[in-house]
Amino acid sequence: MINRKTLFATACAFQTCAVLFLAIPPALTLSNGKTITVMTEPVDPQDMFRGDYIRLGYGFSQVPSKEKFDYKSKVFVRLKQDADKQWKPIGASNIKPAPAPDEVVLLGEYEWKDDNDRVRVRYGIEQVFVPEGRGKNISSADKLEIELAVPDSGRAVIKRAQLGDDVLYQWRWI
Repeated sequence: MINRKTLFATACAFQTCAVLFLAIPPALTLSNGKTITVMTEPVDPQDMFRGDYIRLGYGFSQVPSKEKFDYKSKVFVRLKQDADKQWKPIGASNIKPAPAPDEVVLLGEYEWKDDNDRVRVRYGIEQVFVPEGRGKNISSADKLEIELAVPDSGRAVIKRAQLGDDVLYQWRWI
């Protein structure tokens, strides 16, 4: 029969492993992923129940594509940097394409398609929490500079959110 100390230690070890399992993939992405900087517009600065956060809208959230997608299916979006240093969508696909050296591939989730063959994609980077009281100072007209870490899998993570010289969010190791 297992004694209480062994059972307690096993339960603690299991919980610690579960937390690490959730934290390790984003940490690896932040340390090993390709860093790109994108411009965005905040959509809504505050939620009464969750505190100050900024909902973000990206220029590559709507992507031209003639392919058919199922609702909530995986979508791989190729981005290429233009002459103005902005990352623009090239196309969307069900299958992960091999990116050129000057491209990145983001993994997202299909939401809907409009009449102009533009696919709406969610990437999981559409909001960022900011220190309390800071979200109120940001209007929907402000353009934020967002630094993303993008691994080979395409699952991007926000490293930094900045409005001018004001850093609103910075990912930090403990």
